[in-house]
Amino acid sequence: CEVGHEVPGVRGHDGRSQDRVGAALQMHAHEPVLLPVEHRPVVLRQGHGQRRHGQAALRERVRGRALRSLEGREAYVQDALIFGRRVRLFTNSHHLADFWKDNFHTEQEWREQHGPPPSRTPSVCIHAAIGVAEEPEASYADPVRGEAYLVNTSYYGDLRACTMEALARVLAPEGRLYHGSAVQVAGRGLAVLYPKEVILPTPSWGLLELAGSKFIADGWLLLDAKGCLHALEKGVYFRACTV
Repeated sequence: CEVGHEVPGVRGHDGRSQDRVGAALQMHAHEPVLLPVEHRPVVLRQGHGQRRHGQAALRERVRGRALRSLEGREAYVQDALIFGRRVRLFTNSHHLADFWKDNFHTEQEWREQHGPPPSRTPSVCIHAAIGVAEEPEASYADPVRGEAYLVNTSYYGDLRACTMEALARVLAPEGRLYHGSAVQVAGRGLAVLYPKEVILPTPSWGLLELAGSKFIADGWLLLDAKGCLHALEKGVYFRACTV
């Protein structure tokens, strides 16, 4: 696949036994392709990745409680521009808000690199609420509303995956979303795909020991219909013990 990029810096993941260790990675791929996306009316995730169709009453209950938990207290509203789409985060977790801003392009950064964003209206809204009474840790998606709800977790990896799953439905007509890494070796691109639960570094980093190899991206990638690969994040994560 065709790629374009800038040589990145590095920053660490400070969620779940991770430590922040560097500066934000700046990556701009030429143009990206996606995996098939499931179009479900409402999806519930609970426990260890278990999924089932959520009942409408359950969705509305959780949505209402999540929205109430974001009212009348310190909360953050932050927009990210991801592949030209505005994704809006509502959260009462400073940790999640901080990592969100570090990991995705802000509107100012987008304007500096690409010009005005295409729309002020968000394509996806993510509600990440902690301290929601009587609800277990879980994530929910409502493609009809263009919303996703992350409940009672401040682990950024969960927010990241929840966001990308919701955004994949929006970007499906333009390409396919992958969780993986890309390295250029001997002038050719190599993409390695892995489950979103994998914590970096991934095996692809071993390829960087080869002469003439170049790092392209690691994390969430978009491959468009033209076969061009896009890095959707500006951050890359490492276990602190590897640095």
